[in-house]
Amino acid sequence: MNLEADPDNMAAIDMQHKRLFNAMNYVLVNSQNVSYHRFIMRALSKAKDNHALQAISGNNSLITGTYRHAMGEYLRVWVNNKRNPLICLLLALTFTHMSCKKDLSSRHLISIRGIAFMKKYSKVRTCQQEVLYNIARMFHQMSILPLAIHFYEKVLDVNPPNIYAFDEDGNEIIVEATK
Repeated sequence: MNLEADPDNMAAIDMQHKRLFNAMNYVLVNSQNVSYHRFIMRALSKAKDNHALQAISGNNSLITGTYRHAMGEYLRVWVNNKRNPLICLLLALTFTHMSCKKDLSSRHLISIRGIAFMKKYSKVRTCQQEVLYNIARMFHQMSILPLAIHFYEKVLDVNPPNIYAFDEDGNEIIVEATK
């Protein structure tokens, strides 16, 4: 029996890969060890089109403050995943962080790009409360406080999203969230 041709097995392998990359990202983000980053760079040289490794490398660069490298990694992922809300959010955050640096001459242009990616994020992400909060945080970080307050207030006005849970029989149920 060919295990690679079995769709159920492929889904299980894909889930294991996602969990493995999530665990690797967690270790990298919390340790900030240079040897881990070197490992990711070596792995990327062998698998240049691996979007998970590119995103992990971008996350590591974002945390260490090398925003241009993070932006390059995220843009490589975004080219093939334009409807991925996480990548749009990470690009918006990268441009926002870059616009807050004092040594830039084009801070306004960079902040506009951050706002543009936040707009793309808001179009593809379905949870409005989360989107509005992230927009408010972006304006707060950019010290545009009137807009930040406006979006924080909108967050409080939105009904909380439904919570999906399982009952005793394993059936999916919707639990109403309360304000």
